[in-house]
Amino acid sequence: MRSLIARMGGLAVACAAAAVSVAVPTSQGAAQVVRVSADPGLSPSFNASTSDYVSGCGKDRPLKLSLNAPSGSTVSVDGAKARSGSFSVTVDLHVNQAARLVVTSGGRRSDYHVRCLPSSFPRWRFERSGEPQSEWLLMAPVAPTSATAARSHFVTIVDRRGVPIWWVREKVSPFNSVLLPGGDIAWTRFYGDPFGMRSTAAWEVHRLDGSLVRTLQTNGSPADTHDMEPLSDGDYLLTTYRLRHNVDLSKYGHSAHAAVLDGEIQEITPSGQEVWSWNSKDHIGLDETQAWSHAKRTTLGGTRAWDVFHLNSVAEDGHGGLVISARHVNAVYDIDRLSGNVKWKLGGTRTPQSLKVVGDPRKPTFGLQHDARVLPDGTITVFDNRTQVSKPRAVRFAINPSKRTATFVQEITDPEAPTSGSMGSARRLAGADWVISWGGTKLVSEISASGRVVWRLKFADSISYRVTPIPFGTFQATTLRRAMDRMHPR
Repeated sequence: MRSLIARMGGLAVACAAAAVSVAVPTSQGAAQVVRVSADPGLSPSFNASTSDYVSGCGKDRPLKLSLNAPSGSTVSVDGAKARSGSFSVTVDLHVNQAARLVVTSGGRRSDYHVRCLPSSFPRWRFERSGEPQSEWLLMAPVAPTSATAARSHFVTIVDRRGVPIWWVREKVSPFNSVLLPGGDIAWTRFYGDPFGMRSTAAWEVHRLDGSLVRTLQTNGSPADTHDMEPLSDGDYLLTTYRLRHNVDLSKYGHSAHAAVLDGEIQEITPSGQEVWSWNSKDHIGLDETQAWSHAKRTTLGGTRAWDVFHLNSVAEDGHGGLVISARHVNAVYDIDRLSGNVKWKLGGTRTPQSLKVVGDPRKPTFGLQHDARVLPDGTITVFDNRTQVSKPRAVRFAINPSKRTATFVQEITDPEAPTSGSMGSARRLAGADWVISWGGTKLVSEISASGRVVWRLKFADSISYRVTPIPFGTFQATTLRRAMDRMHPR
């Protein structure tokens, strides 16, 4: 099992220098080796198929390269004259900038890139034991404590070896990054207070070069950080909270004149116009709220209110409706966009719209779940936190609306994720593996359909609300490198 020790700030690896070697065949067939050592060290350890590395170099700590190119091979650093033999090069770089090494032998060329990583960058260990089915990972790690808050300021794209290739640092911590059609990336901000409860909360759409394309806000109440869904016509689905006063909660042991927060979905155009909305209060009763201990009163606009629904994901169902997840009712719903009515309900309290669950070994169906998604074959995937119930899982159901059934298809667990108190995502890949962020923990993993672990990413002092796998062919590595170079020119 290979391991990337990603301290990747002031010290990239445990030692001060890391050796890099490239095998070069000779005319006699014996392999000589191009050797590169670096101070500060390179991460990860080199192998010939790895093009990208990070180092703890920067303005006050130049990258010192010692190179040895045997006869018949050359090494060039940053476009300088290619050389053979043993020599040293010192490259003056600022944080976020990169040096390029070009190794040639027998007419073949190999390019390697070393980028200086900020000392405040999130730290993790990447353990890989198989071949990943996605090319990149998109994430925005957040440090859960004030002591590690400095590591909460990045959105990053990581390659299949666990190496960060692209990142943006923000003054206020990014949260919940979303890949959009065309390659733009959207994210919200983490202020350390209840999700979506700031009047300034918004979604920001950025190009890879970091430039801001647009800011998206909901109308009438602050945008919620839990989810946004890009639509094929260029609009966006955003979630928000609506405050409702004088609600009788006496039958639930609370005030007869309480304030509650209802969940709302708005379709917003790129110019910010609201063209459609749906509110939970019009279609889902308070009797469906189950997690009253988690719906404890929070603050919106200075008012303390009960979070009775807690929308945390929205996705198109492929038939003109929306599949949504609501944490505090322990349920996933399919919503008709024209009428707003509930077509079916999975999990939670029993209602006339509830599906019969077939074959699920766990009861209840969900426990404060997140990230309900619809696969091309119509099956539904969910990250089931099972908070205060049992071990978390990624789970998949086949829905038969005419028979009113939800048939259990598959669940995935990780023995290193015994609990999950919040957050989380579960994405099934085209090749049938799953990439799962084990919500509220420091663990992310890719696991095959048979339960074999392909890799684990273990944060040192961060968590990530979601981790999004990016399929092969979405981005070229050169595109990501050039975007970084545009943001941080030499």
